[in-house]
Amino acid sequence: MTIQVDNRAGSAQMAPLLRKLGEEVELTMMPYGDVAFLGYGVGGAPVSVGIEMKSLSDVLACIQSGRFAGHQLPGLIQSYDYVWLLVEGVWRSRPQDGVLEYRREGNHGGQFWSAAGGGRKLWLWRDLESWLNTVCVMGGIRVHRVRDWNEGAAWMKTLHQWFVKGDHSSHLVMYSGKAIAGDEALLVRPSLVRRVAAELPGIGFKRSAAVAAHFKTVAEMVSAPLSEWLMVDGVGRKTATDIVRGLSGGK
Repeated sequence: MTIQVDNRAGSAQMAPLLRKLGEEVELTMMPYGDVAFLGYGVGGAPVSVGIEMKSLSDVLACIQSGRFAGHQLPGLIQSYDYVWLLVEGVWRSRPQDGVLEYRREGNHGGQFWSAAGGGRKLWLWRDLESWLNTVCVMGGIRVHRVRDWNEGAAWMKTLHQWFVKGDHSSHLVMYSGKAIAGDEALLVRPSLVRRVAAELPGIGFKRSAAVAAHFKTVAEMVSAPLSEWLMVDGVGRKTATDIVRGLSGGK
């Protein structure tokens, strides 16, 4: 699937970096976000992904102006199913006083730490981190950091491939006696029918989806005869026989 990149300055620089990594890129005008693509979400449903690119200096300008929270953030949330804020730069808290410092290139080579801001205005590290936390927790979008835009392009390629792959169930594990481990990435909690079905012989988590689609309640599932189980997608005669026998107490 093609990755769309906004054709304006600040975004267009990502196009050649992605193409160098073998990605198919289309430059276009985008109302919100700098990079976007389509992929597959829960159950293989098509979803849209938007990425807003900002350097550290861009983020500090946003904190001052409030433009991101007031204009860009609402537009991003309305435009895409999943949104990331990708921040470029390397920074730290100055040990002696907590001033925000960033890594910069020297005129004659090498790198050094420099205080962000200048003059009478010095940023504190906690102010930046608090703003990023607010965007993540209150704004509901994901935040990722990269050292430079080359690393950013590699991260975008990985994210794009993950969504295009479509199979996002490998992190899901069922536990006896308690609910499924939190599926925080996709915000999905399986139904009671599916959680019970996953414990049946020969079913497991993946096949439990077909069982939950066939039976509306646990009671209906437990009382179903062999012929009904054979109608469940992916359940063969041996598995159905083992299930019915197990649910009836081994008779």
